[in-house]
Amino acid sequence: MPGRGGKARASSETREALETLSAVDTVETTALDPRDLRIRELEEELQSVRKKLPLDVDPIAKEVKKRFLRFILDQVNPGYQERQKGDLRSWSRDLWKEASRLGLLGFNAPKELGGEGRDTVSWNLVLEELGKLIEDPGFLIIIMINKIWAGLILHQGKPHLVERYAKPMIKGEISLSWAVWEPADLTFMQSVAKKVDGGYVLNADKPMLTGGLYAGVYAVAVRDEASSEPILFLVDRDTKGVEVKPQTTVGGQHIGYASLKIKDAFVPQEQLLLEYDALSAVAPRFDFGALDAVAVHLGWMQRMIDLCADTLRPKVRMGMPVLNIPHVQAEMGRLFMGTEVARAMFLRTLEKARAGDPSAEGMVVIFKHFLTDRVLDTAKTVMALQGASGYMDDNPWGRYFTLTICLLHAAGAQDLLSQQVGERMLMQLEMKRLRKVGF
Repeated sequence: MPGRGGKARASSETREALETLSAVDTVETTALDPRDLRIRELEEELQSVRKKLPLDVDPIAKEVKKRFLRFILDQVNPGYQERQKGDLRSWSRDLWKEASRLGLLGFNAPKELGGEGRDTVSWNLVLEELGKLIEDPGFLIIIMINKIWAGLILHQGKPHLVERYAKPMIKGEISLSWAVWEPADLTFMQSVAKKVDGGYVLNADKPMLTGGLYAGVYAVAVRDEASSEPILFLVDRDTKGVEVKPQTTVGGQHIGYASLKIKDAFVPQEQLLLEYDALSAVAPRFDFGALDAVAVHLGWMQRMIDLCADTLRPKVRMGMPVLNIPHVQAEMGRLFMGTEVARAMFLRTLEKARAGDPSAEGMVVIFKHFLTDRVLDTAKTVMALQGASGYMDDNPWGRYFTLTICLLHAAGAQDLLSQQVGERMLMQLEMKRLRKVGF
């Protein structure tokens, strides 16, 4: 971060750039006008200046409340009790279209898809803030998945798939669910595709899809029967031979978990999205998708701690207010400290991502591991502090506990992440040692 002098210079540069942009913007221009090119240059310079400034969270938080607060509270949250039991009717297609109209679906989607093209840092701050408001965080997870996959479709250079799937996804007209994982090593997937005239015949069994019950299209990874190369198709839900069923889980029924089976389904050649090395192409989306997911859970954890304190405030035990009991104060203090450390790590990760630091990817892994520990500890602690009411279905504590358990496996299995971080650290140390001895 810049020191005081750096901040002053950056602020001065920012003002000058903004003033110049404002002055030029008042003049009518055409696509070929040199002034148009100058505007673009100034925009790029301004973006560079902004990266040198310290991360400012407050403007994003205010923007989130202004644009999305009433939508979340009035339209997304109602019906959470029914969704907890698997009744998903309260989240109709009109709700996703409204999310698009308000700019939530396209907040940092590429402008070519009709999105606003906002940066990753701002988007993650939006997710954290909305996590503090939402009853069911799966709504934000499904939005995040569709934004990521719409961008992936765009960057494959296949305009027909962009028009058919990516743009409607950002408009809220259709949802995508990715069907990559299956209980086998991904390089030896049992799901296969056989080349035939005009396309492929697919056979696949994908037991766990996030948002699968809301989806109209599935991104299905299979193994090419001829080459054993992992490839990926976009498969419509109404394709003959496609079967989608609800998948019962420990918690999080509102996310619409599903299983997908495909038997002898013909998929046209034009729906082949990734023709080779599909898993490597998808992996980076998973990595930074993990950051989006844990940003939601960071906000949700803060919400749960605040709600816990609010519900304990009027309670009295043995003539003493519960919040005055030293043990309760110690537990709440421990949760607060964990939240503050998690948020500091979150902001540090965003700073690295904004600066284009390659170590941001590793920080995402570390943050996910740490936040999962904190989230599970928070869930267990608030359940204990709430007593018997923690087990009542109308209260959020049990719902929070069961849903957050998914983080043990989502975005990387918790028990493997520490090994991966250790492997990476030892490799970096070895490279440093080799450089010192002249290799």
